[in-house]
Amino acid sequence: MIIAMKLKYFFVAIIFSLMCSLPSFSEVGLGLQLEAVPLIDDKGIQAALTFKYSEYPFVLSVRRGFSNDRFLNGIGLDYWYCNPKLVKRLHYYFGPGLLFYEAEKKSFDFEYLYAGSRLVLGFNAFVFEQIELCTQLSAEAGLTFAGEESPSFSFRATCSAGCRYWF
Repeated sequence: MIIAMKLKYFFVAIIFSLMCSLPSFSEVGLGLQLEAVPLIDDKGIQAALTFKYSEYPFVLSVRRGFSNDRFLNGIGLDYWYCNPKLVKRLHYYFGPGLLFYEAEKKSFDFEYLYAGSRLVLGFNAFVFEQIELCTQLSAEAGLTFAGEESPSFSFRATCSAGCRYWF
């Protein structure tokens, strides 16, 4: 439990440091993303708050997941290798990413830690000048550790959709 609390503070410190270290003159996209894991028995949904700076090809996400028997708290960082235009306002992107999670049982007892990487492929469209809609598929692979069944390898595919408002 103490490790889980320290990890939460660590994630908040990383996010705050990243937000403060980037230049204030770039445009900032702030969004909400919902993610589902359709191919696993323990189906759940994750909500993520996403941050993207217009000058950098990175998307930072702060995540909270819910399933039948656990909560997930995490952070993700995706690198968009490219984001070219397909037609008019529709773009596509792909690239690698990193994920870190801390899982808790519904009783808020610590369950495990997860660290993994992923590949994302997505589409984004600016429906208005400041509103961006996006959808993406990802393949994730990682290690679960610091739990009862650790270490263990896992693989999953996710699909997500969201929107981002640009300031």
